[in-house]
This record gives sequence, C-alpha cells and structure tokens, in this order.
Amino acid sequence: MLTIEFQGSIHFQVPVEMEMAVKTSSDLPPVHSPHRISEAALRYTEGPFGSFISQEIRTTDWVINWIHSFINHPVTLETTVSQPMVTLCSVLQGSHSWQLHGEHQHVNLQQHTSQFYYVPADMPHEILLKKGTHQLMFVSFSPDYVGVFSDLHPWFRDINYKLLQQSGKAAVLPACFLGKTELDVLDSMQKSPQQGVKKKFFLHARIVDMVVLYISALSKNQAYTSGEWSTENRIINIAEYIRQHFSSPLTVPQLSRDAGMSVSTFERAFKRVFGESPLNYIVECRLQEGAQLLAGTTIPVKEISNNVGFSNPNYFTTSFKKRFGITPLDYRRNGHIAEKI
Repeated sequence: MLTIEFQGSIHFQVPVEMEMAVKTSSDLPPVHSPHRISEAALRYTEGPFGSFISQEIRTTDWVINWIHSFINHPVTLETTVSQPMVTLCSVLQGSHSWQLHGEHQHVNLQQHTSQFYYVPADMPHEILLKKGTHQLMFVSFSPDYVGVFSDLHPWFRDINYKLLQQSGKAAVLPACFLGKTELDVLDSMQKSPQQGVKKKFFLHARIVDMVVLYISALSKNQAYTSGEWSTENRIINIAEYIRQHFSSPLTVPQLSRDAGMSVSTFERAFKRVFGESPLNYIVECRLQEGAQLLAGTTIPVKEISNNVGFSNPNYFTTSFKKRFGITPLDYRRNGHIAEKI
C-alpha cells in the first residue's frame, strides 16, 4: 500500500534582493546544536540579518515546522505555503508581525500564545522578525484531519469551509495563552527521544492535546481577538522584564505601575495569563537560576542567594527546599540539573 504524506507546510524565504548574500545548508553549526530536533528534516539559513533554522516532521495527516531564528537586524521574510491549509501557530519566544493575504492589518503573534489560521496558497504572506531570538512552531493539518475536529466548535467549521472552498482570503481565529500545561506539551514535542513510528505516534498525541486545550480555552471564553490584546500584551511584557531582571529588587506595586494598572488588577491579570501570582513568578525565576548555579558552579550558597535576588540567605534556603524538596547544599551534592521555565 502506498502512503502519501501530506504535502502542506510553511516555508520561510529571504527577500529576492538578499538571495546572493544568503547561504543555506542541511548542516547545523555546533553553536546551534542544542536546537536540533531528532529525526526532523533540517534547513539552516544564514545571511546579513542573522540566521534561522527550519525543521520539519511530516505524516499523512499533519506537518510540524519548528522555526528558531537569531536576528541581528530586523528582516521581513516571505512565507509561502504549497497548498491551502489550516495551521496552528504557537509562539514560544519573541513577538512577530505576520501579514496574511486578505487581512487588512498585520496579525500580531505574541509570545506564549497559540492561534489557528487558514492560509491561502500562492498568495503574498510576510512575517516581520525583529532583532532578537525567536521560536515558533507551526502544525499544518490535512483537509481530512481538519474535518475530524471541525464540528467541535463553530469557528472550526468556518475555517474548514474556507479550506474546502480553497478560499483566497486568510482567516484568523482568536488567540489563546500558553500556560504551563501547554508549554510543557510543546517542550515535550521538541525533546521527545522516541524514534520512527513511535515518535510520530507521540507527536500525534501531543497535537491532539494542543487542539483539545485550544478548544477548551475557546469554550471557557479564554481566547482573545486582535482587538483585545492590550492587557495581555502588558502582562506578557512585564513577565519578560521579570525574566531578564529577576536578580534586581522587584516589587509588585512597581511592576503594576509599569503595566499601567492598579495592584489588584495587575495581580488578577497576571494570574489569569500565567496561572500564578507575580510574586511567585519572581521567586520561581530566582530559584531556577539558583538551581542552575548550584548544579553548574562552586559559588557559595550565600553568594548565589544574593546573586539571584534574595536579600536573606535563610529565605533562599527555605524557599529552595519548599520548591525542590531538598536544601541547596543537598541539591548540589546530588548533582541535579535544574529545569528551565
């Protein structure tokens, strides 16, 4: 029996005027080896703007594209699709602006969000990548597979109809925020050690998980259209600020002022987006960095405590034991490797 793989996928291309200065390869430079996904077809592109890695795994029902980009100078890439498709885009790092044919405005792809699109084929689509590191994952579905879950929500029926009609106008469904559960699923997809058929079965199950979580968010009115991003954008930006400055003195009143909200509104919004209070988020960032330093250096515990933002070493030890179940010294002796948030 001949099995024909689903041929739909999203491709990123540099502008024509840059082509002469761009190099592509199926080999990955050693500096980027941590981003290698096992059993995925790989394409590495490097140019004046920086570089990006495109990796792909496909089956008869779906194609997964992982995009890691390292941008030194802002660049607009052309995005092309080989046939009309429905795709789920998850933004793991960075924020992006995507111009889809038929949309009057750019679609803003925000960090830690997930969103379904109908993308027409042979149409001009563009994505703007700003300076920095970006990470995206696209899951594109075959028409038969979209039909399986099209009855689960009215919005899916709409994009399924566009797909069947091969409409020339793009469609965008509301965005949902990626909480810890969703981020853990996406992380497991990148790091899955399985091989061959087992790997594809594992990825298929995780794709189903993401679709179910997305539909659940729609059903609970936890999805947001492009006109409703203001509060969530500010919260995401504050969280990014925390991750970059957790070792500095941070207070919830200060962060709420930076977000332009009252303390109570800020705390409610932050918990809705990230599932925990801003104070717990700050402490978690500090503890994760402390765990990394304990596992990878010989810096004294008291100094680590100060370096990651704890003014009181005893509070660091108490918080660390509550989070990891053992003291910082025992953690170091056991040679643990800290998880990353």
